[in-house]
Amino acid sequence: MEKELMKVDTLSISKGLNRNQRQCPRCDDILTPSHNYDMKICKCGYLSIDGGMNLRIMLTDTSNNNGGKLI
Repeated sequence: MEKELMKVDTLSISKGLNRNQRQCPRCDDILTPSHNYDMKICKCGYLSIDGGMNLRIMLTDTSNNNGGKLI
């Protein structure tokens, strides 16, 4: 899982995104939560983040038909 999180962070940094933004490596959606509990989910469902500047990142594995378990 750490490798996948690093991929998300590296992509977002390379795009010059703000500290509270992340870009999904699968669908290229850019997510920007504005405050705590402002959950944003990309269109493919792989990446979700919340927390505004106190960012929490969650990845969901949808590639193996496992029911969308968090990884």
